[in-house]
Amino acid sequence: MEKVFSCSNSLITNISLLFGVQSKLRQLFAFFLFCGMTINSNYAQSIQCDVEVPTIVGQELLAKQALIEEFLQNRPENESTAPQVVPVRFTIIAGPGGGENFTQAGADFAIQSLNQAFAPSIIFEQCGEINSIWDDRIKSSDEVDNFITSFSYTSGALEVYIKPTPNGVLPYAPIPDQSYKEGNPNWQGSGLYKHTNFIRLISSADLGKTFIHETGHHLGLLHTFWAAAPPNDHPYPQVDPNNAILPTWWGKELVIREPLLLGDPRPHKVTNFDASGDLIKDTPADCRGTATSITCPLSAQIAGCQFNATLTFKDHNNDLINPPVAGYSLGKNYMSYWNQSCLTKFTTGQRERMNFFFQTERGPKYRLNRCGTFTDRVEFEGSSVGLHNVSVRIRHTNSEKCNVTSGRLGDYSGILHFDQLSSTTYHNGLKSTLAFANDPLKVHYQHTRCEWIRGVTSADLLFISRHILGVQPFTNGYQMIAADVNKSGSITTFDIHELRKLILGIYNDNFPWQEQPWRFIPEFVPQNYSGSFNTNPFSLLGGGYLEQGWSYTAPALGKRGFDGIKVGDVNSTWLTDPTPPCSPEQIVTPGDDASLQVPNIYIHKDEIVTLKIKLQQSKSISAFQIGLKLPSSHFEILDISPSAFPDYTKTDNFGYNITEGDALTSLWYNNSSTPGNGSILVAGNSTLFSITVKATESINNLSEYVTLYKDFLPSLFYVPDGSLNGSVVALNLEVDPQSGDRSSNFSKKADTQPMNQLQCDPNPTDNWTNISVNYEEISTTAILEFIDVHGKTVKTQSVLVNTGFNQFRIGDIGDLPSGMYHVSLKVGNKIYTDKLLKN
Repeated sequence: MEKVFSCSNSLITNISLLFGVQSKLRQLFAFFLFCGMTINSNYAQSIQCDVEVPTIVGQELLAKQALIEEFLQNRPENESTAPQVVPVRFTIIAGPGGGENFTQAGADFAIQSLNQAFAPSIIFEQCGEINSIWDDRIKSSDEVDNFITSFSYTSGALEVYIKPTPNGVLPYAPIPDQSYKEGNPNWQGSGLYKHTNFIRLISSADLGKTFIHETGHHLGLLHTFWAAAPPNDHPYPQVDPNNAILPTWWGKELVIREPLLLGDPRPHKVTNFDASGDLIKDTPADCRGTATSITCPLSAQIAGCQFNATLTFKDHNNDLINPPVAGYSLGKNYMSYWNQSCLTKFTTGQRERMNFFFQTERGPKYRLNRCGTFTDRVEFEGSSVGLHNVSVRIRHTNSEKCNVTSGRLGDYSGILHFDQLSSTTYHNGLKSTLAFANDPLKVHYQHTRCEWIRGVTSADLLFISRHILGVQPFTNGYQMIAADVNKSGSITTFDIHELRKLILGIYNDNFPWQEQPWRFIPEFVPQNYSGSFNTNPFSLLGGGYLEQGWSYTAPALGKRGFDGIKVGDVNSTWLTDPTPPCSPEQIVTPGDDASLQVPNIYIHKDEIVTLKIKLQQSKSISAFQIGLKLPSSHFEILDISPSAFPDYTKTDNFGYNITEGDALTSLWYNNSSTPGNGSILVAGNSTLFSITVKATESINNLSEYVTLYKDFLPSLFYVPDGSLNGSVVALNLEVDPQSGDRSSNFSKKADTQPMNQLQCDPNPTDNWTNISVNYEEISTTAILEFIDVHGKTVKTQSVLVNTGFNQFRIGDIGDLPSGMYHVSLKVGNKIYTDKLLKN
């Protein structure tokens, strides 16, 4: 089985350049962008390479050809012979579904292959450790080239991406960056990804000759051939009447390497190697296999890498390319498309061209001495547990940059070009949609509800409440930062209010205060400033380290990692949370959630039934949460009746008629100043709450329709055990159905509305707020009440509510004490509610 380099993609456009017909042509043809290797069972075949070249790019390439000749002519005689060093940074893109088995041995082999081919003038060294992005979405994406640099990239090194491709995209490498300015069609979008110091490979099998070939492109080499398909096949560039080069100007390179004498019968007497092929004199005219009549079969290349008589390709002078001009090599050059086993050479001219691009383009941007200076880990708050798939973007005051994404163990490796930097860090969620897709600093995969609530339970509400009341204050900065869910720089009852909405599902997977379920801080902050961090993390260093884009001086090596803090998880149960799997991040899944017994009974269509949710055991409970699945296709919720627990109301402690139509959620925590782990003894067979429902369809077996809804909210019960966390115990619930009043005219519309139907804005506020509500019935007078956290009504006002949208400006609340207020609008048998934070 044979392999051969090949190319794919792109079209040709006009390059409007003027040139003198009598002078030696200096028209630089377009670079070849996409290059790779294909495998066939008999003979390897190349793929036609069509490259789009905007006019401005062609002009710059033409100017550079003259600069190369000038560079070679002006080299000092005593020029140093020390090798030029290229730093190489490897990123493997794999995933849980399988990927490349790329190890350090593979990287060592790749570097060795390059050094054997490019030495002695250029040598290569690995830059830092191997990066591993473990994500099936990136691995399988056809659009990866538009965003991969936001997940792994550093200026200052040759970037090598090893990524399988699902749809035949071949390995490729851009030539130096002058070819990639605005207008280049190979890069879409707003120019955020104009980076050219990279090579994209398909697998570790490409780390030999393919890698050498692509690295040649990286250092400015072009293919040794070009021949357009008939009838657009020319020996020289073709121009229109305005001297603009036609899109089909590429032609077969002439075999001759010196101009022919005037008496020579051959029609084309001026050499065109500087306008065709690779623009280098000491590489011969070449051809490649195509599907047209211009054939260059690889079967012509026989054992020993010689050519037999089947190779009959001729140029426009009718000269055979085989045998090549004396002293030149055909079929052995790394930049040709001949059999892989025969590729062993770079010519002197190619090495000179690479030296030019190293000296003028690549070398000045390499940062070998900084390799590995950004090698560390992302870990769960204060632990050694690595967090994978976290993207850290480092920026400096100039254009230097580094993006890394943590691997499965939380590790990453990159370059800090300078010690002064700013960092932006985002965790990649489990959804397949990109958030901030057009922002290279913020782009990340969005998060599922499972990820938002993992580690976040009613117990966290209990502990935040105890911290606020001073009963059990938090002892470290991680807890305080996790509790500040609205990012106000303080911990208030409003954080409890908002976190409760997240748990109940009123906020499903779009939490308004946070862009992601995590907050990331540089690890040196809690390490170097532990006293201040654990006392008041919000005032430490002005709080800047808590925000994205914080500018700071890099700490010592070994302290350049990041700590991840799970939003809302004040008791750090993310590691052991028995929530849904959240694959592939689940680490521990204890089985301490509740069970539910539901009787097998028949319910008629339109029958009204009250479902009493009971706790079978007698237990002292400090907090609980319950998620029920009541399919909206079979049940209409008419009413909810909570038990007499303190601070347990239909308005604040239940979620229903929410985004997930089949879910009903409830939570409670002991929001009191009782010392220790205050709890309430619940007697066995006690009703926690009741749900009055109407069957919209006949139900043959109630147990098949009413279940715990673990995927939306795990059902958990916390009992005091003397620790901060308490214990999660497995308790048994049961559904006790009771016949309802068939004449009942309850409806969801006639009941308390879900939270956020009434809205206060601004919120928080100092002196005034606008209260907005949509009302569906006829105009009437309503009562507006402000109730403090102790249940005391501190303000009452009558308002006229009209049909449709209403807004009331309440401007006399400046004298109210600071704190959280329950705002209630009572209209007939309806109640609209929201919470207002008074500064």
